[in-house]
Amino acid sequence: FVTLYHWDLPQGLQDKYGGWEDRAIIHDFANYARVCFHFFGDRVKHWITINEGWTVAIHGYEEASNAPGLLGKDVGGTGDPYLVGHNLLLAHAT
Repeated sequence: FVTLYHWDLPQGLQDKYGGWEDRAIIHDFANYARVCFHFFGDRVKHWITINEGWTVAIHGYEEASNAPGLLGKDVGGTGDPYLVGHNLLLAHAT
């Protein structure tokens, strides 16, 4: 099994447009997945797209306990865990 995303978003994407809070990441993730499938598809039988999307959204964009460490808007921060969850699902489906 190979996991394509396991809490390892490049800092450049977080800095460029807010990482999983921006829909642009869906296109970037799809391109990344295509490259991985192209180069490793002959050796990898099972793929996992995104590991623990709920944890990425809640701990990263609501509770600030994981990267990128944002507090949610409902607790006075700027993070939007629902939007992040939505974009994670769209990236998975793409």
